[in-house]
Amino acid sequence: MLGFCYSIVTQAESRSADVAVGSRSVGTSTLRFLNAVYTPTPTDFDLGDALLGTVITRYLTATGGIRPYNFTSANIGLQLGAQSTLAVFTSGVVMGSASLTTTITDVAFTAKLTDSTESNIQMTTPPAPASNTFHLTLFPSGAQVFRFAVDKLNNGVLGQAYFSKADTIGGIRTVTYSVVPGSVTLNGVQVGTGNSLEEAVGLTLAADGTVYGRPLSTGLVTFTAHATDSRRRIANDRTNAVQDQVLSFNIEDSQITATDNMFLALNVRGNTGLFNTDTLKFQTFLNMSGTNLHTLNGGQFSFMFGGKTYGGFINAAGVVGNGLGRKNVIYPDGTVMTAMVNSVNGTIIGTLTRANLSTGLNAANLQNRTTARIPAAILVNNIVIASDTLDMQVTHLTTKYSLDYNVGTLGNSLGGAFQVFDVRGSDKVDIAGNPGDSWITKFLIAPRYGVDATAGYSSLNAIRVRIGTNFIQTIPVATPLTAGLTISSKGIIVYKGAGKGASVHSMQINPASFSGEIITNPLSEATTGLPTGTDTEFAKTNFFNLAVDVLRNVGSASYSGEDGKFIFKVPAVKAWLDRDTKKPGLSGF
Repeated sequence: MLGFCYSIVTQAESRSADVAVGSRSVGTSTLRFLNAVYTPTPTDFDLGDALLGTVITRYLTATGGIRPYNFTSANIGLQLGAQSTLAVFTSGVVMGSASLTTTITDVAFTAKLTDSTESNIQMTTPPAPASNTFHLTLFPSGAQVFRFAVDKLNNGVLGQAYFSKADTIGGIRTVTYSVVPGSVTLNGVQVGTGNSLEEAVGLTLAADGTVYGRPLSTGLVTFTAHATDSRRRIANDRTNAVQDQVLSFNIEDSQITATDNMFLALNVRGNTGLFNTDTLKFQTFLNMSGTNLHTLNGGQFSFMFGGKTYGGFINAAGVVGNGLGRKNVIYPDGTVMTAMVNSVNGTIIGTLTRANLSTGLNAANLQNRTTARIPAAILVNNIVIASDTLDMQVTHLTTKYSLDYNVGTLGNSLGGAFQVFDVRGSDKVDIAGNPGDSWITKFLIAPRYGVDATAGYSSLNAIRVRIGTNFIQTIPVATPLTAGLTISSKGIIVYKGAGKGASVHSMQINPASFSGEIITNPLSEATTGLPTGTDTEFAKTNFFNLAVDVLRNVGSASYSGEDGKFIFKVPAVKAWLDRDTKKPGLSGF
């Protein structure tokens, strides 16, 4: 799983010298889990309760370090036995079932979390991996008790992609979840009167119990969850004492926030007066480093929007179907989904047709020429978990309505964005004659909600570039006496460096499209901490870590992005290429 980080930088930091924080230039926050604390042992984490023989889904979530993350567990299967399928997938999904013959009640397993710097053996001082004990409490099936399985959700970080699960045990067939109207509080103060989390905190409780989006406010969030099963029974709380469950979780403030994808477009066309006439198109960019389509074959795919989940299975060609040979998925309400997962260029495109979106979107009450805040999410089996919160432009005339988000033109990605999407490193030598690489890197960058209402480049003071473990360069705005950043007639930020030293050769950022490119002069391994084109261990995989800090004058919040991208060595040309955008014919590497 790979995503992007995006941070707010204080004014004091904006004026600081080029000094790395800690032992790394890229990645300055502690790698750690965000799951709810296990009350009997506060150093452990609680995944709630589950019934033997039923399908279990939970999420391990984390923050810090540099993506991609890798979650593993060496002992969960040893505790449950051969008839159980419950496993920890690399993205943090805990999925499967515990056999009916399982006798253990407290499944206490160890989960290990590493980031891209841990897997990069070139790093001189990699961070110690986070390793903690998680508890899942098992109960026998057959009891008539219908209650919530959790009383706390995973904690979150401002602006970072969020996933958690409000689950129940003992429900008959389909269990439907909702927020009790007027129950949402932030730091003890009621926010809103309806049954939505979106306006208050930027999250959605889907009908299947998944909570997703990107938090937009900090503090303690509480709300009362309501769940009913197919027999219209109402779930009790986790103690089985009263109906409904008060759920709570903390959203932390942080200089570094992160998410795992960037929606490029999401467009809805609907009619509140007609059923099965709504359509939705989506396109998202996912950094799927290290992923091959064959690893996704047969895997699950889910698109979440407006509180609904649309799922299917991925075939060998990346097409999402019903798992039985059909190249689309038809749902009980008549909705049809077609989607394609491209693990080479990192894009996922999809369409919903004959859909019924109006109820979930409360479309009848959408006001013309306003915005609607709606979380959207993608789940690709054990590879990618991604969620975002979007402000979409609304058009509503008579019974017809539309919702539109197109990056850079319509709507806003409230969590902001920073994601490296292409890296090339060509073998050269630096100014001292040492082996080195000239790096060409393309990235997406946008400020998050709350920075300001502009594209985020007003009052620009400087842009700081950080690469790998060592390289830092601050490029100020040009003056009559000094070279630096200039603004073109089209508003594009441009830099053309001088000389051949260990520095950025050129850079440009387009605030309208939120895209940028950096080209460096040859940089040695000592300068960056990254491998060079002359590295003889050509089959070794590495991550190119990049950070871009946008430093602005007092009165305008500075911000920055950090991301890692999986690169691999092509021995014939002594070059490092992006794993996801490699040229045809290089599939053996």
